[in-house]
Amino acid sequence: MSTAAQVRTAWQTNVFDHATVTAITSNAVTAEFKELTRKHLEGLIENQEINFFNYLVSRTPQQDQISGAALVLYLYEVEVNYYRESKPDRTNYVTALDAFETVGDRVLSGLGSTWGGTVDFHTLPEEQPEVSEVIINNRECWRVTKTYTAQRRTTI
Repeated sequence: MSTAAQVRTAWQTNVFDHATVTAITSNAVTAEFKELTRKHLEGLIENQEINFFNYLVSRTPQQDQISGAALVLYLYEVEVNYYRESKPDRTNYVTALDAFETVGDRVLSGLGSTWGGTVDFHTLPEEQPEVSEVIINNRECWRVTKTYTAQRRTTI
């Protein structure tokens, strides 16, 4: 069994700390934001623009029965959000989408099929990233979101 903290560490180390992702932004936080305050933003602005990843890891246990053995199936979800301040001409919309291609590549090559040994397997998201416009501290930003899922079975 892997904890959500172990999955979070694997993602931080193998995805968000990798040079291809830090070239986009070195800001990757795991807090859930109901509202971003000025204090939050101090560490999330890069080159005078809002530019950061936010990822949330959850683990949900489910009872499972296979061949009479009592198992627990853990379902893991990693919701990845990328926030990028929108330029007046909106040209960085594609830049925001490209950031997700880079993250997806790192999930495959850096975490592998077992997310660094923390899960039994994961499934690739089939949907396109969800893109929305949000206002953060009176600044227009792109928010791109995608959720990755995985499973791990353990005997109880």
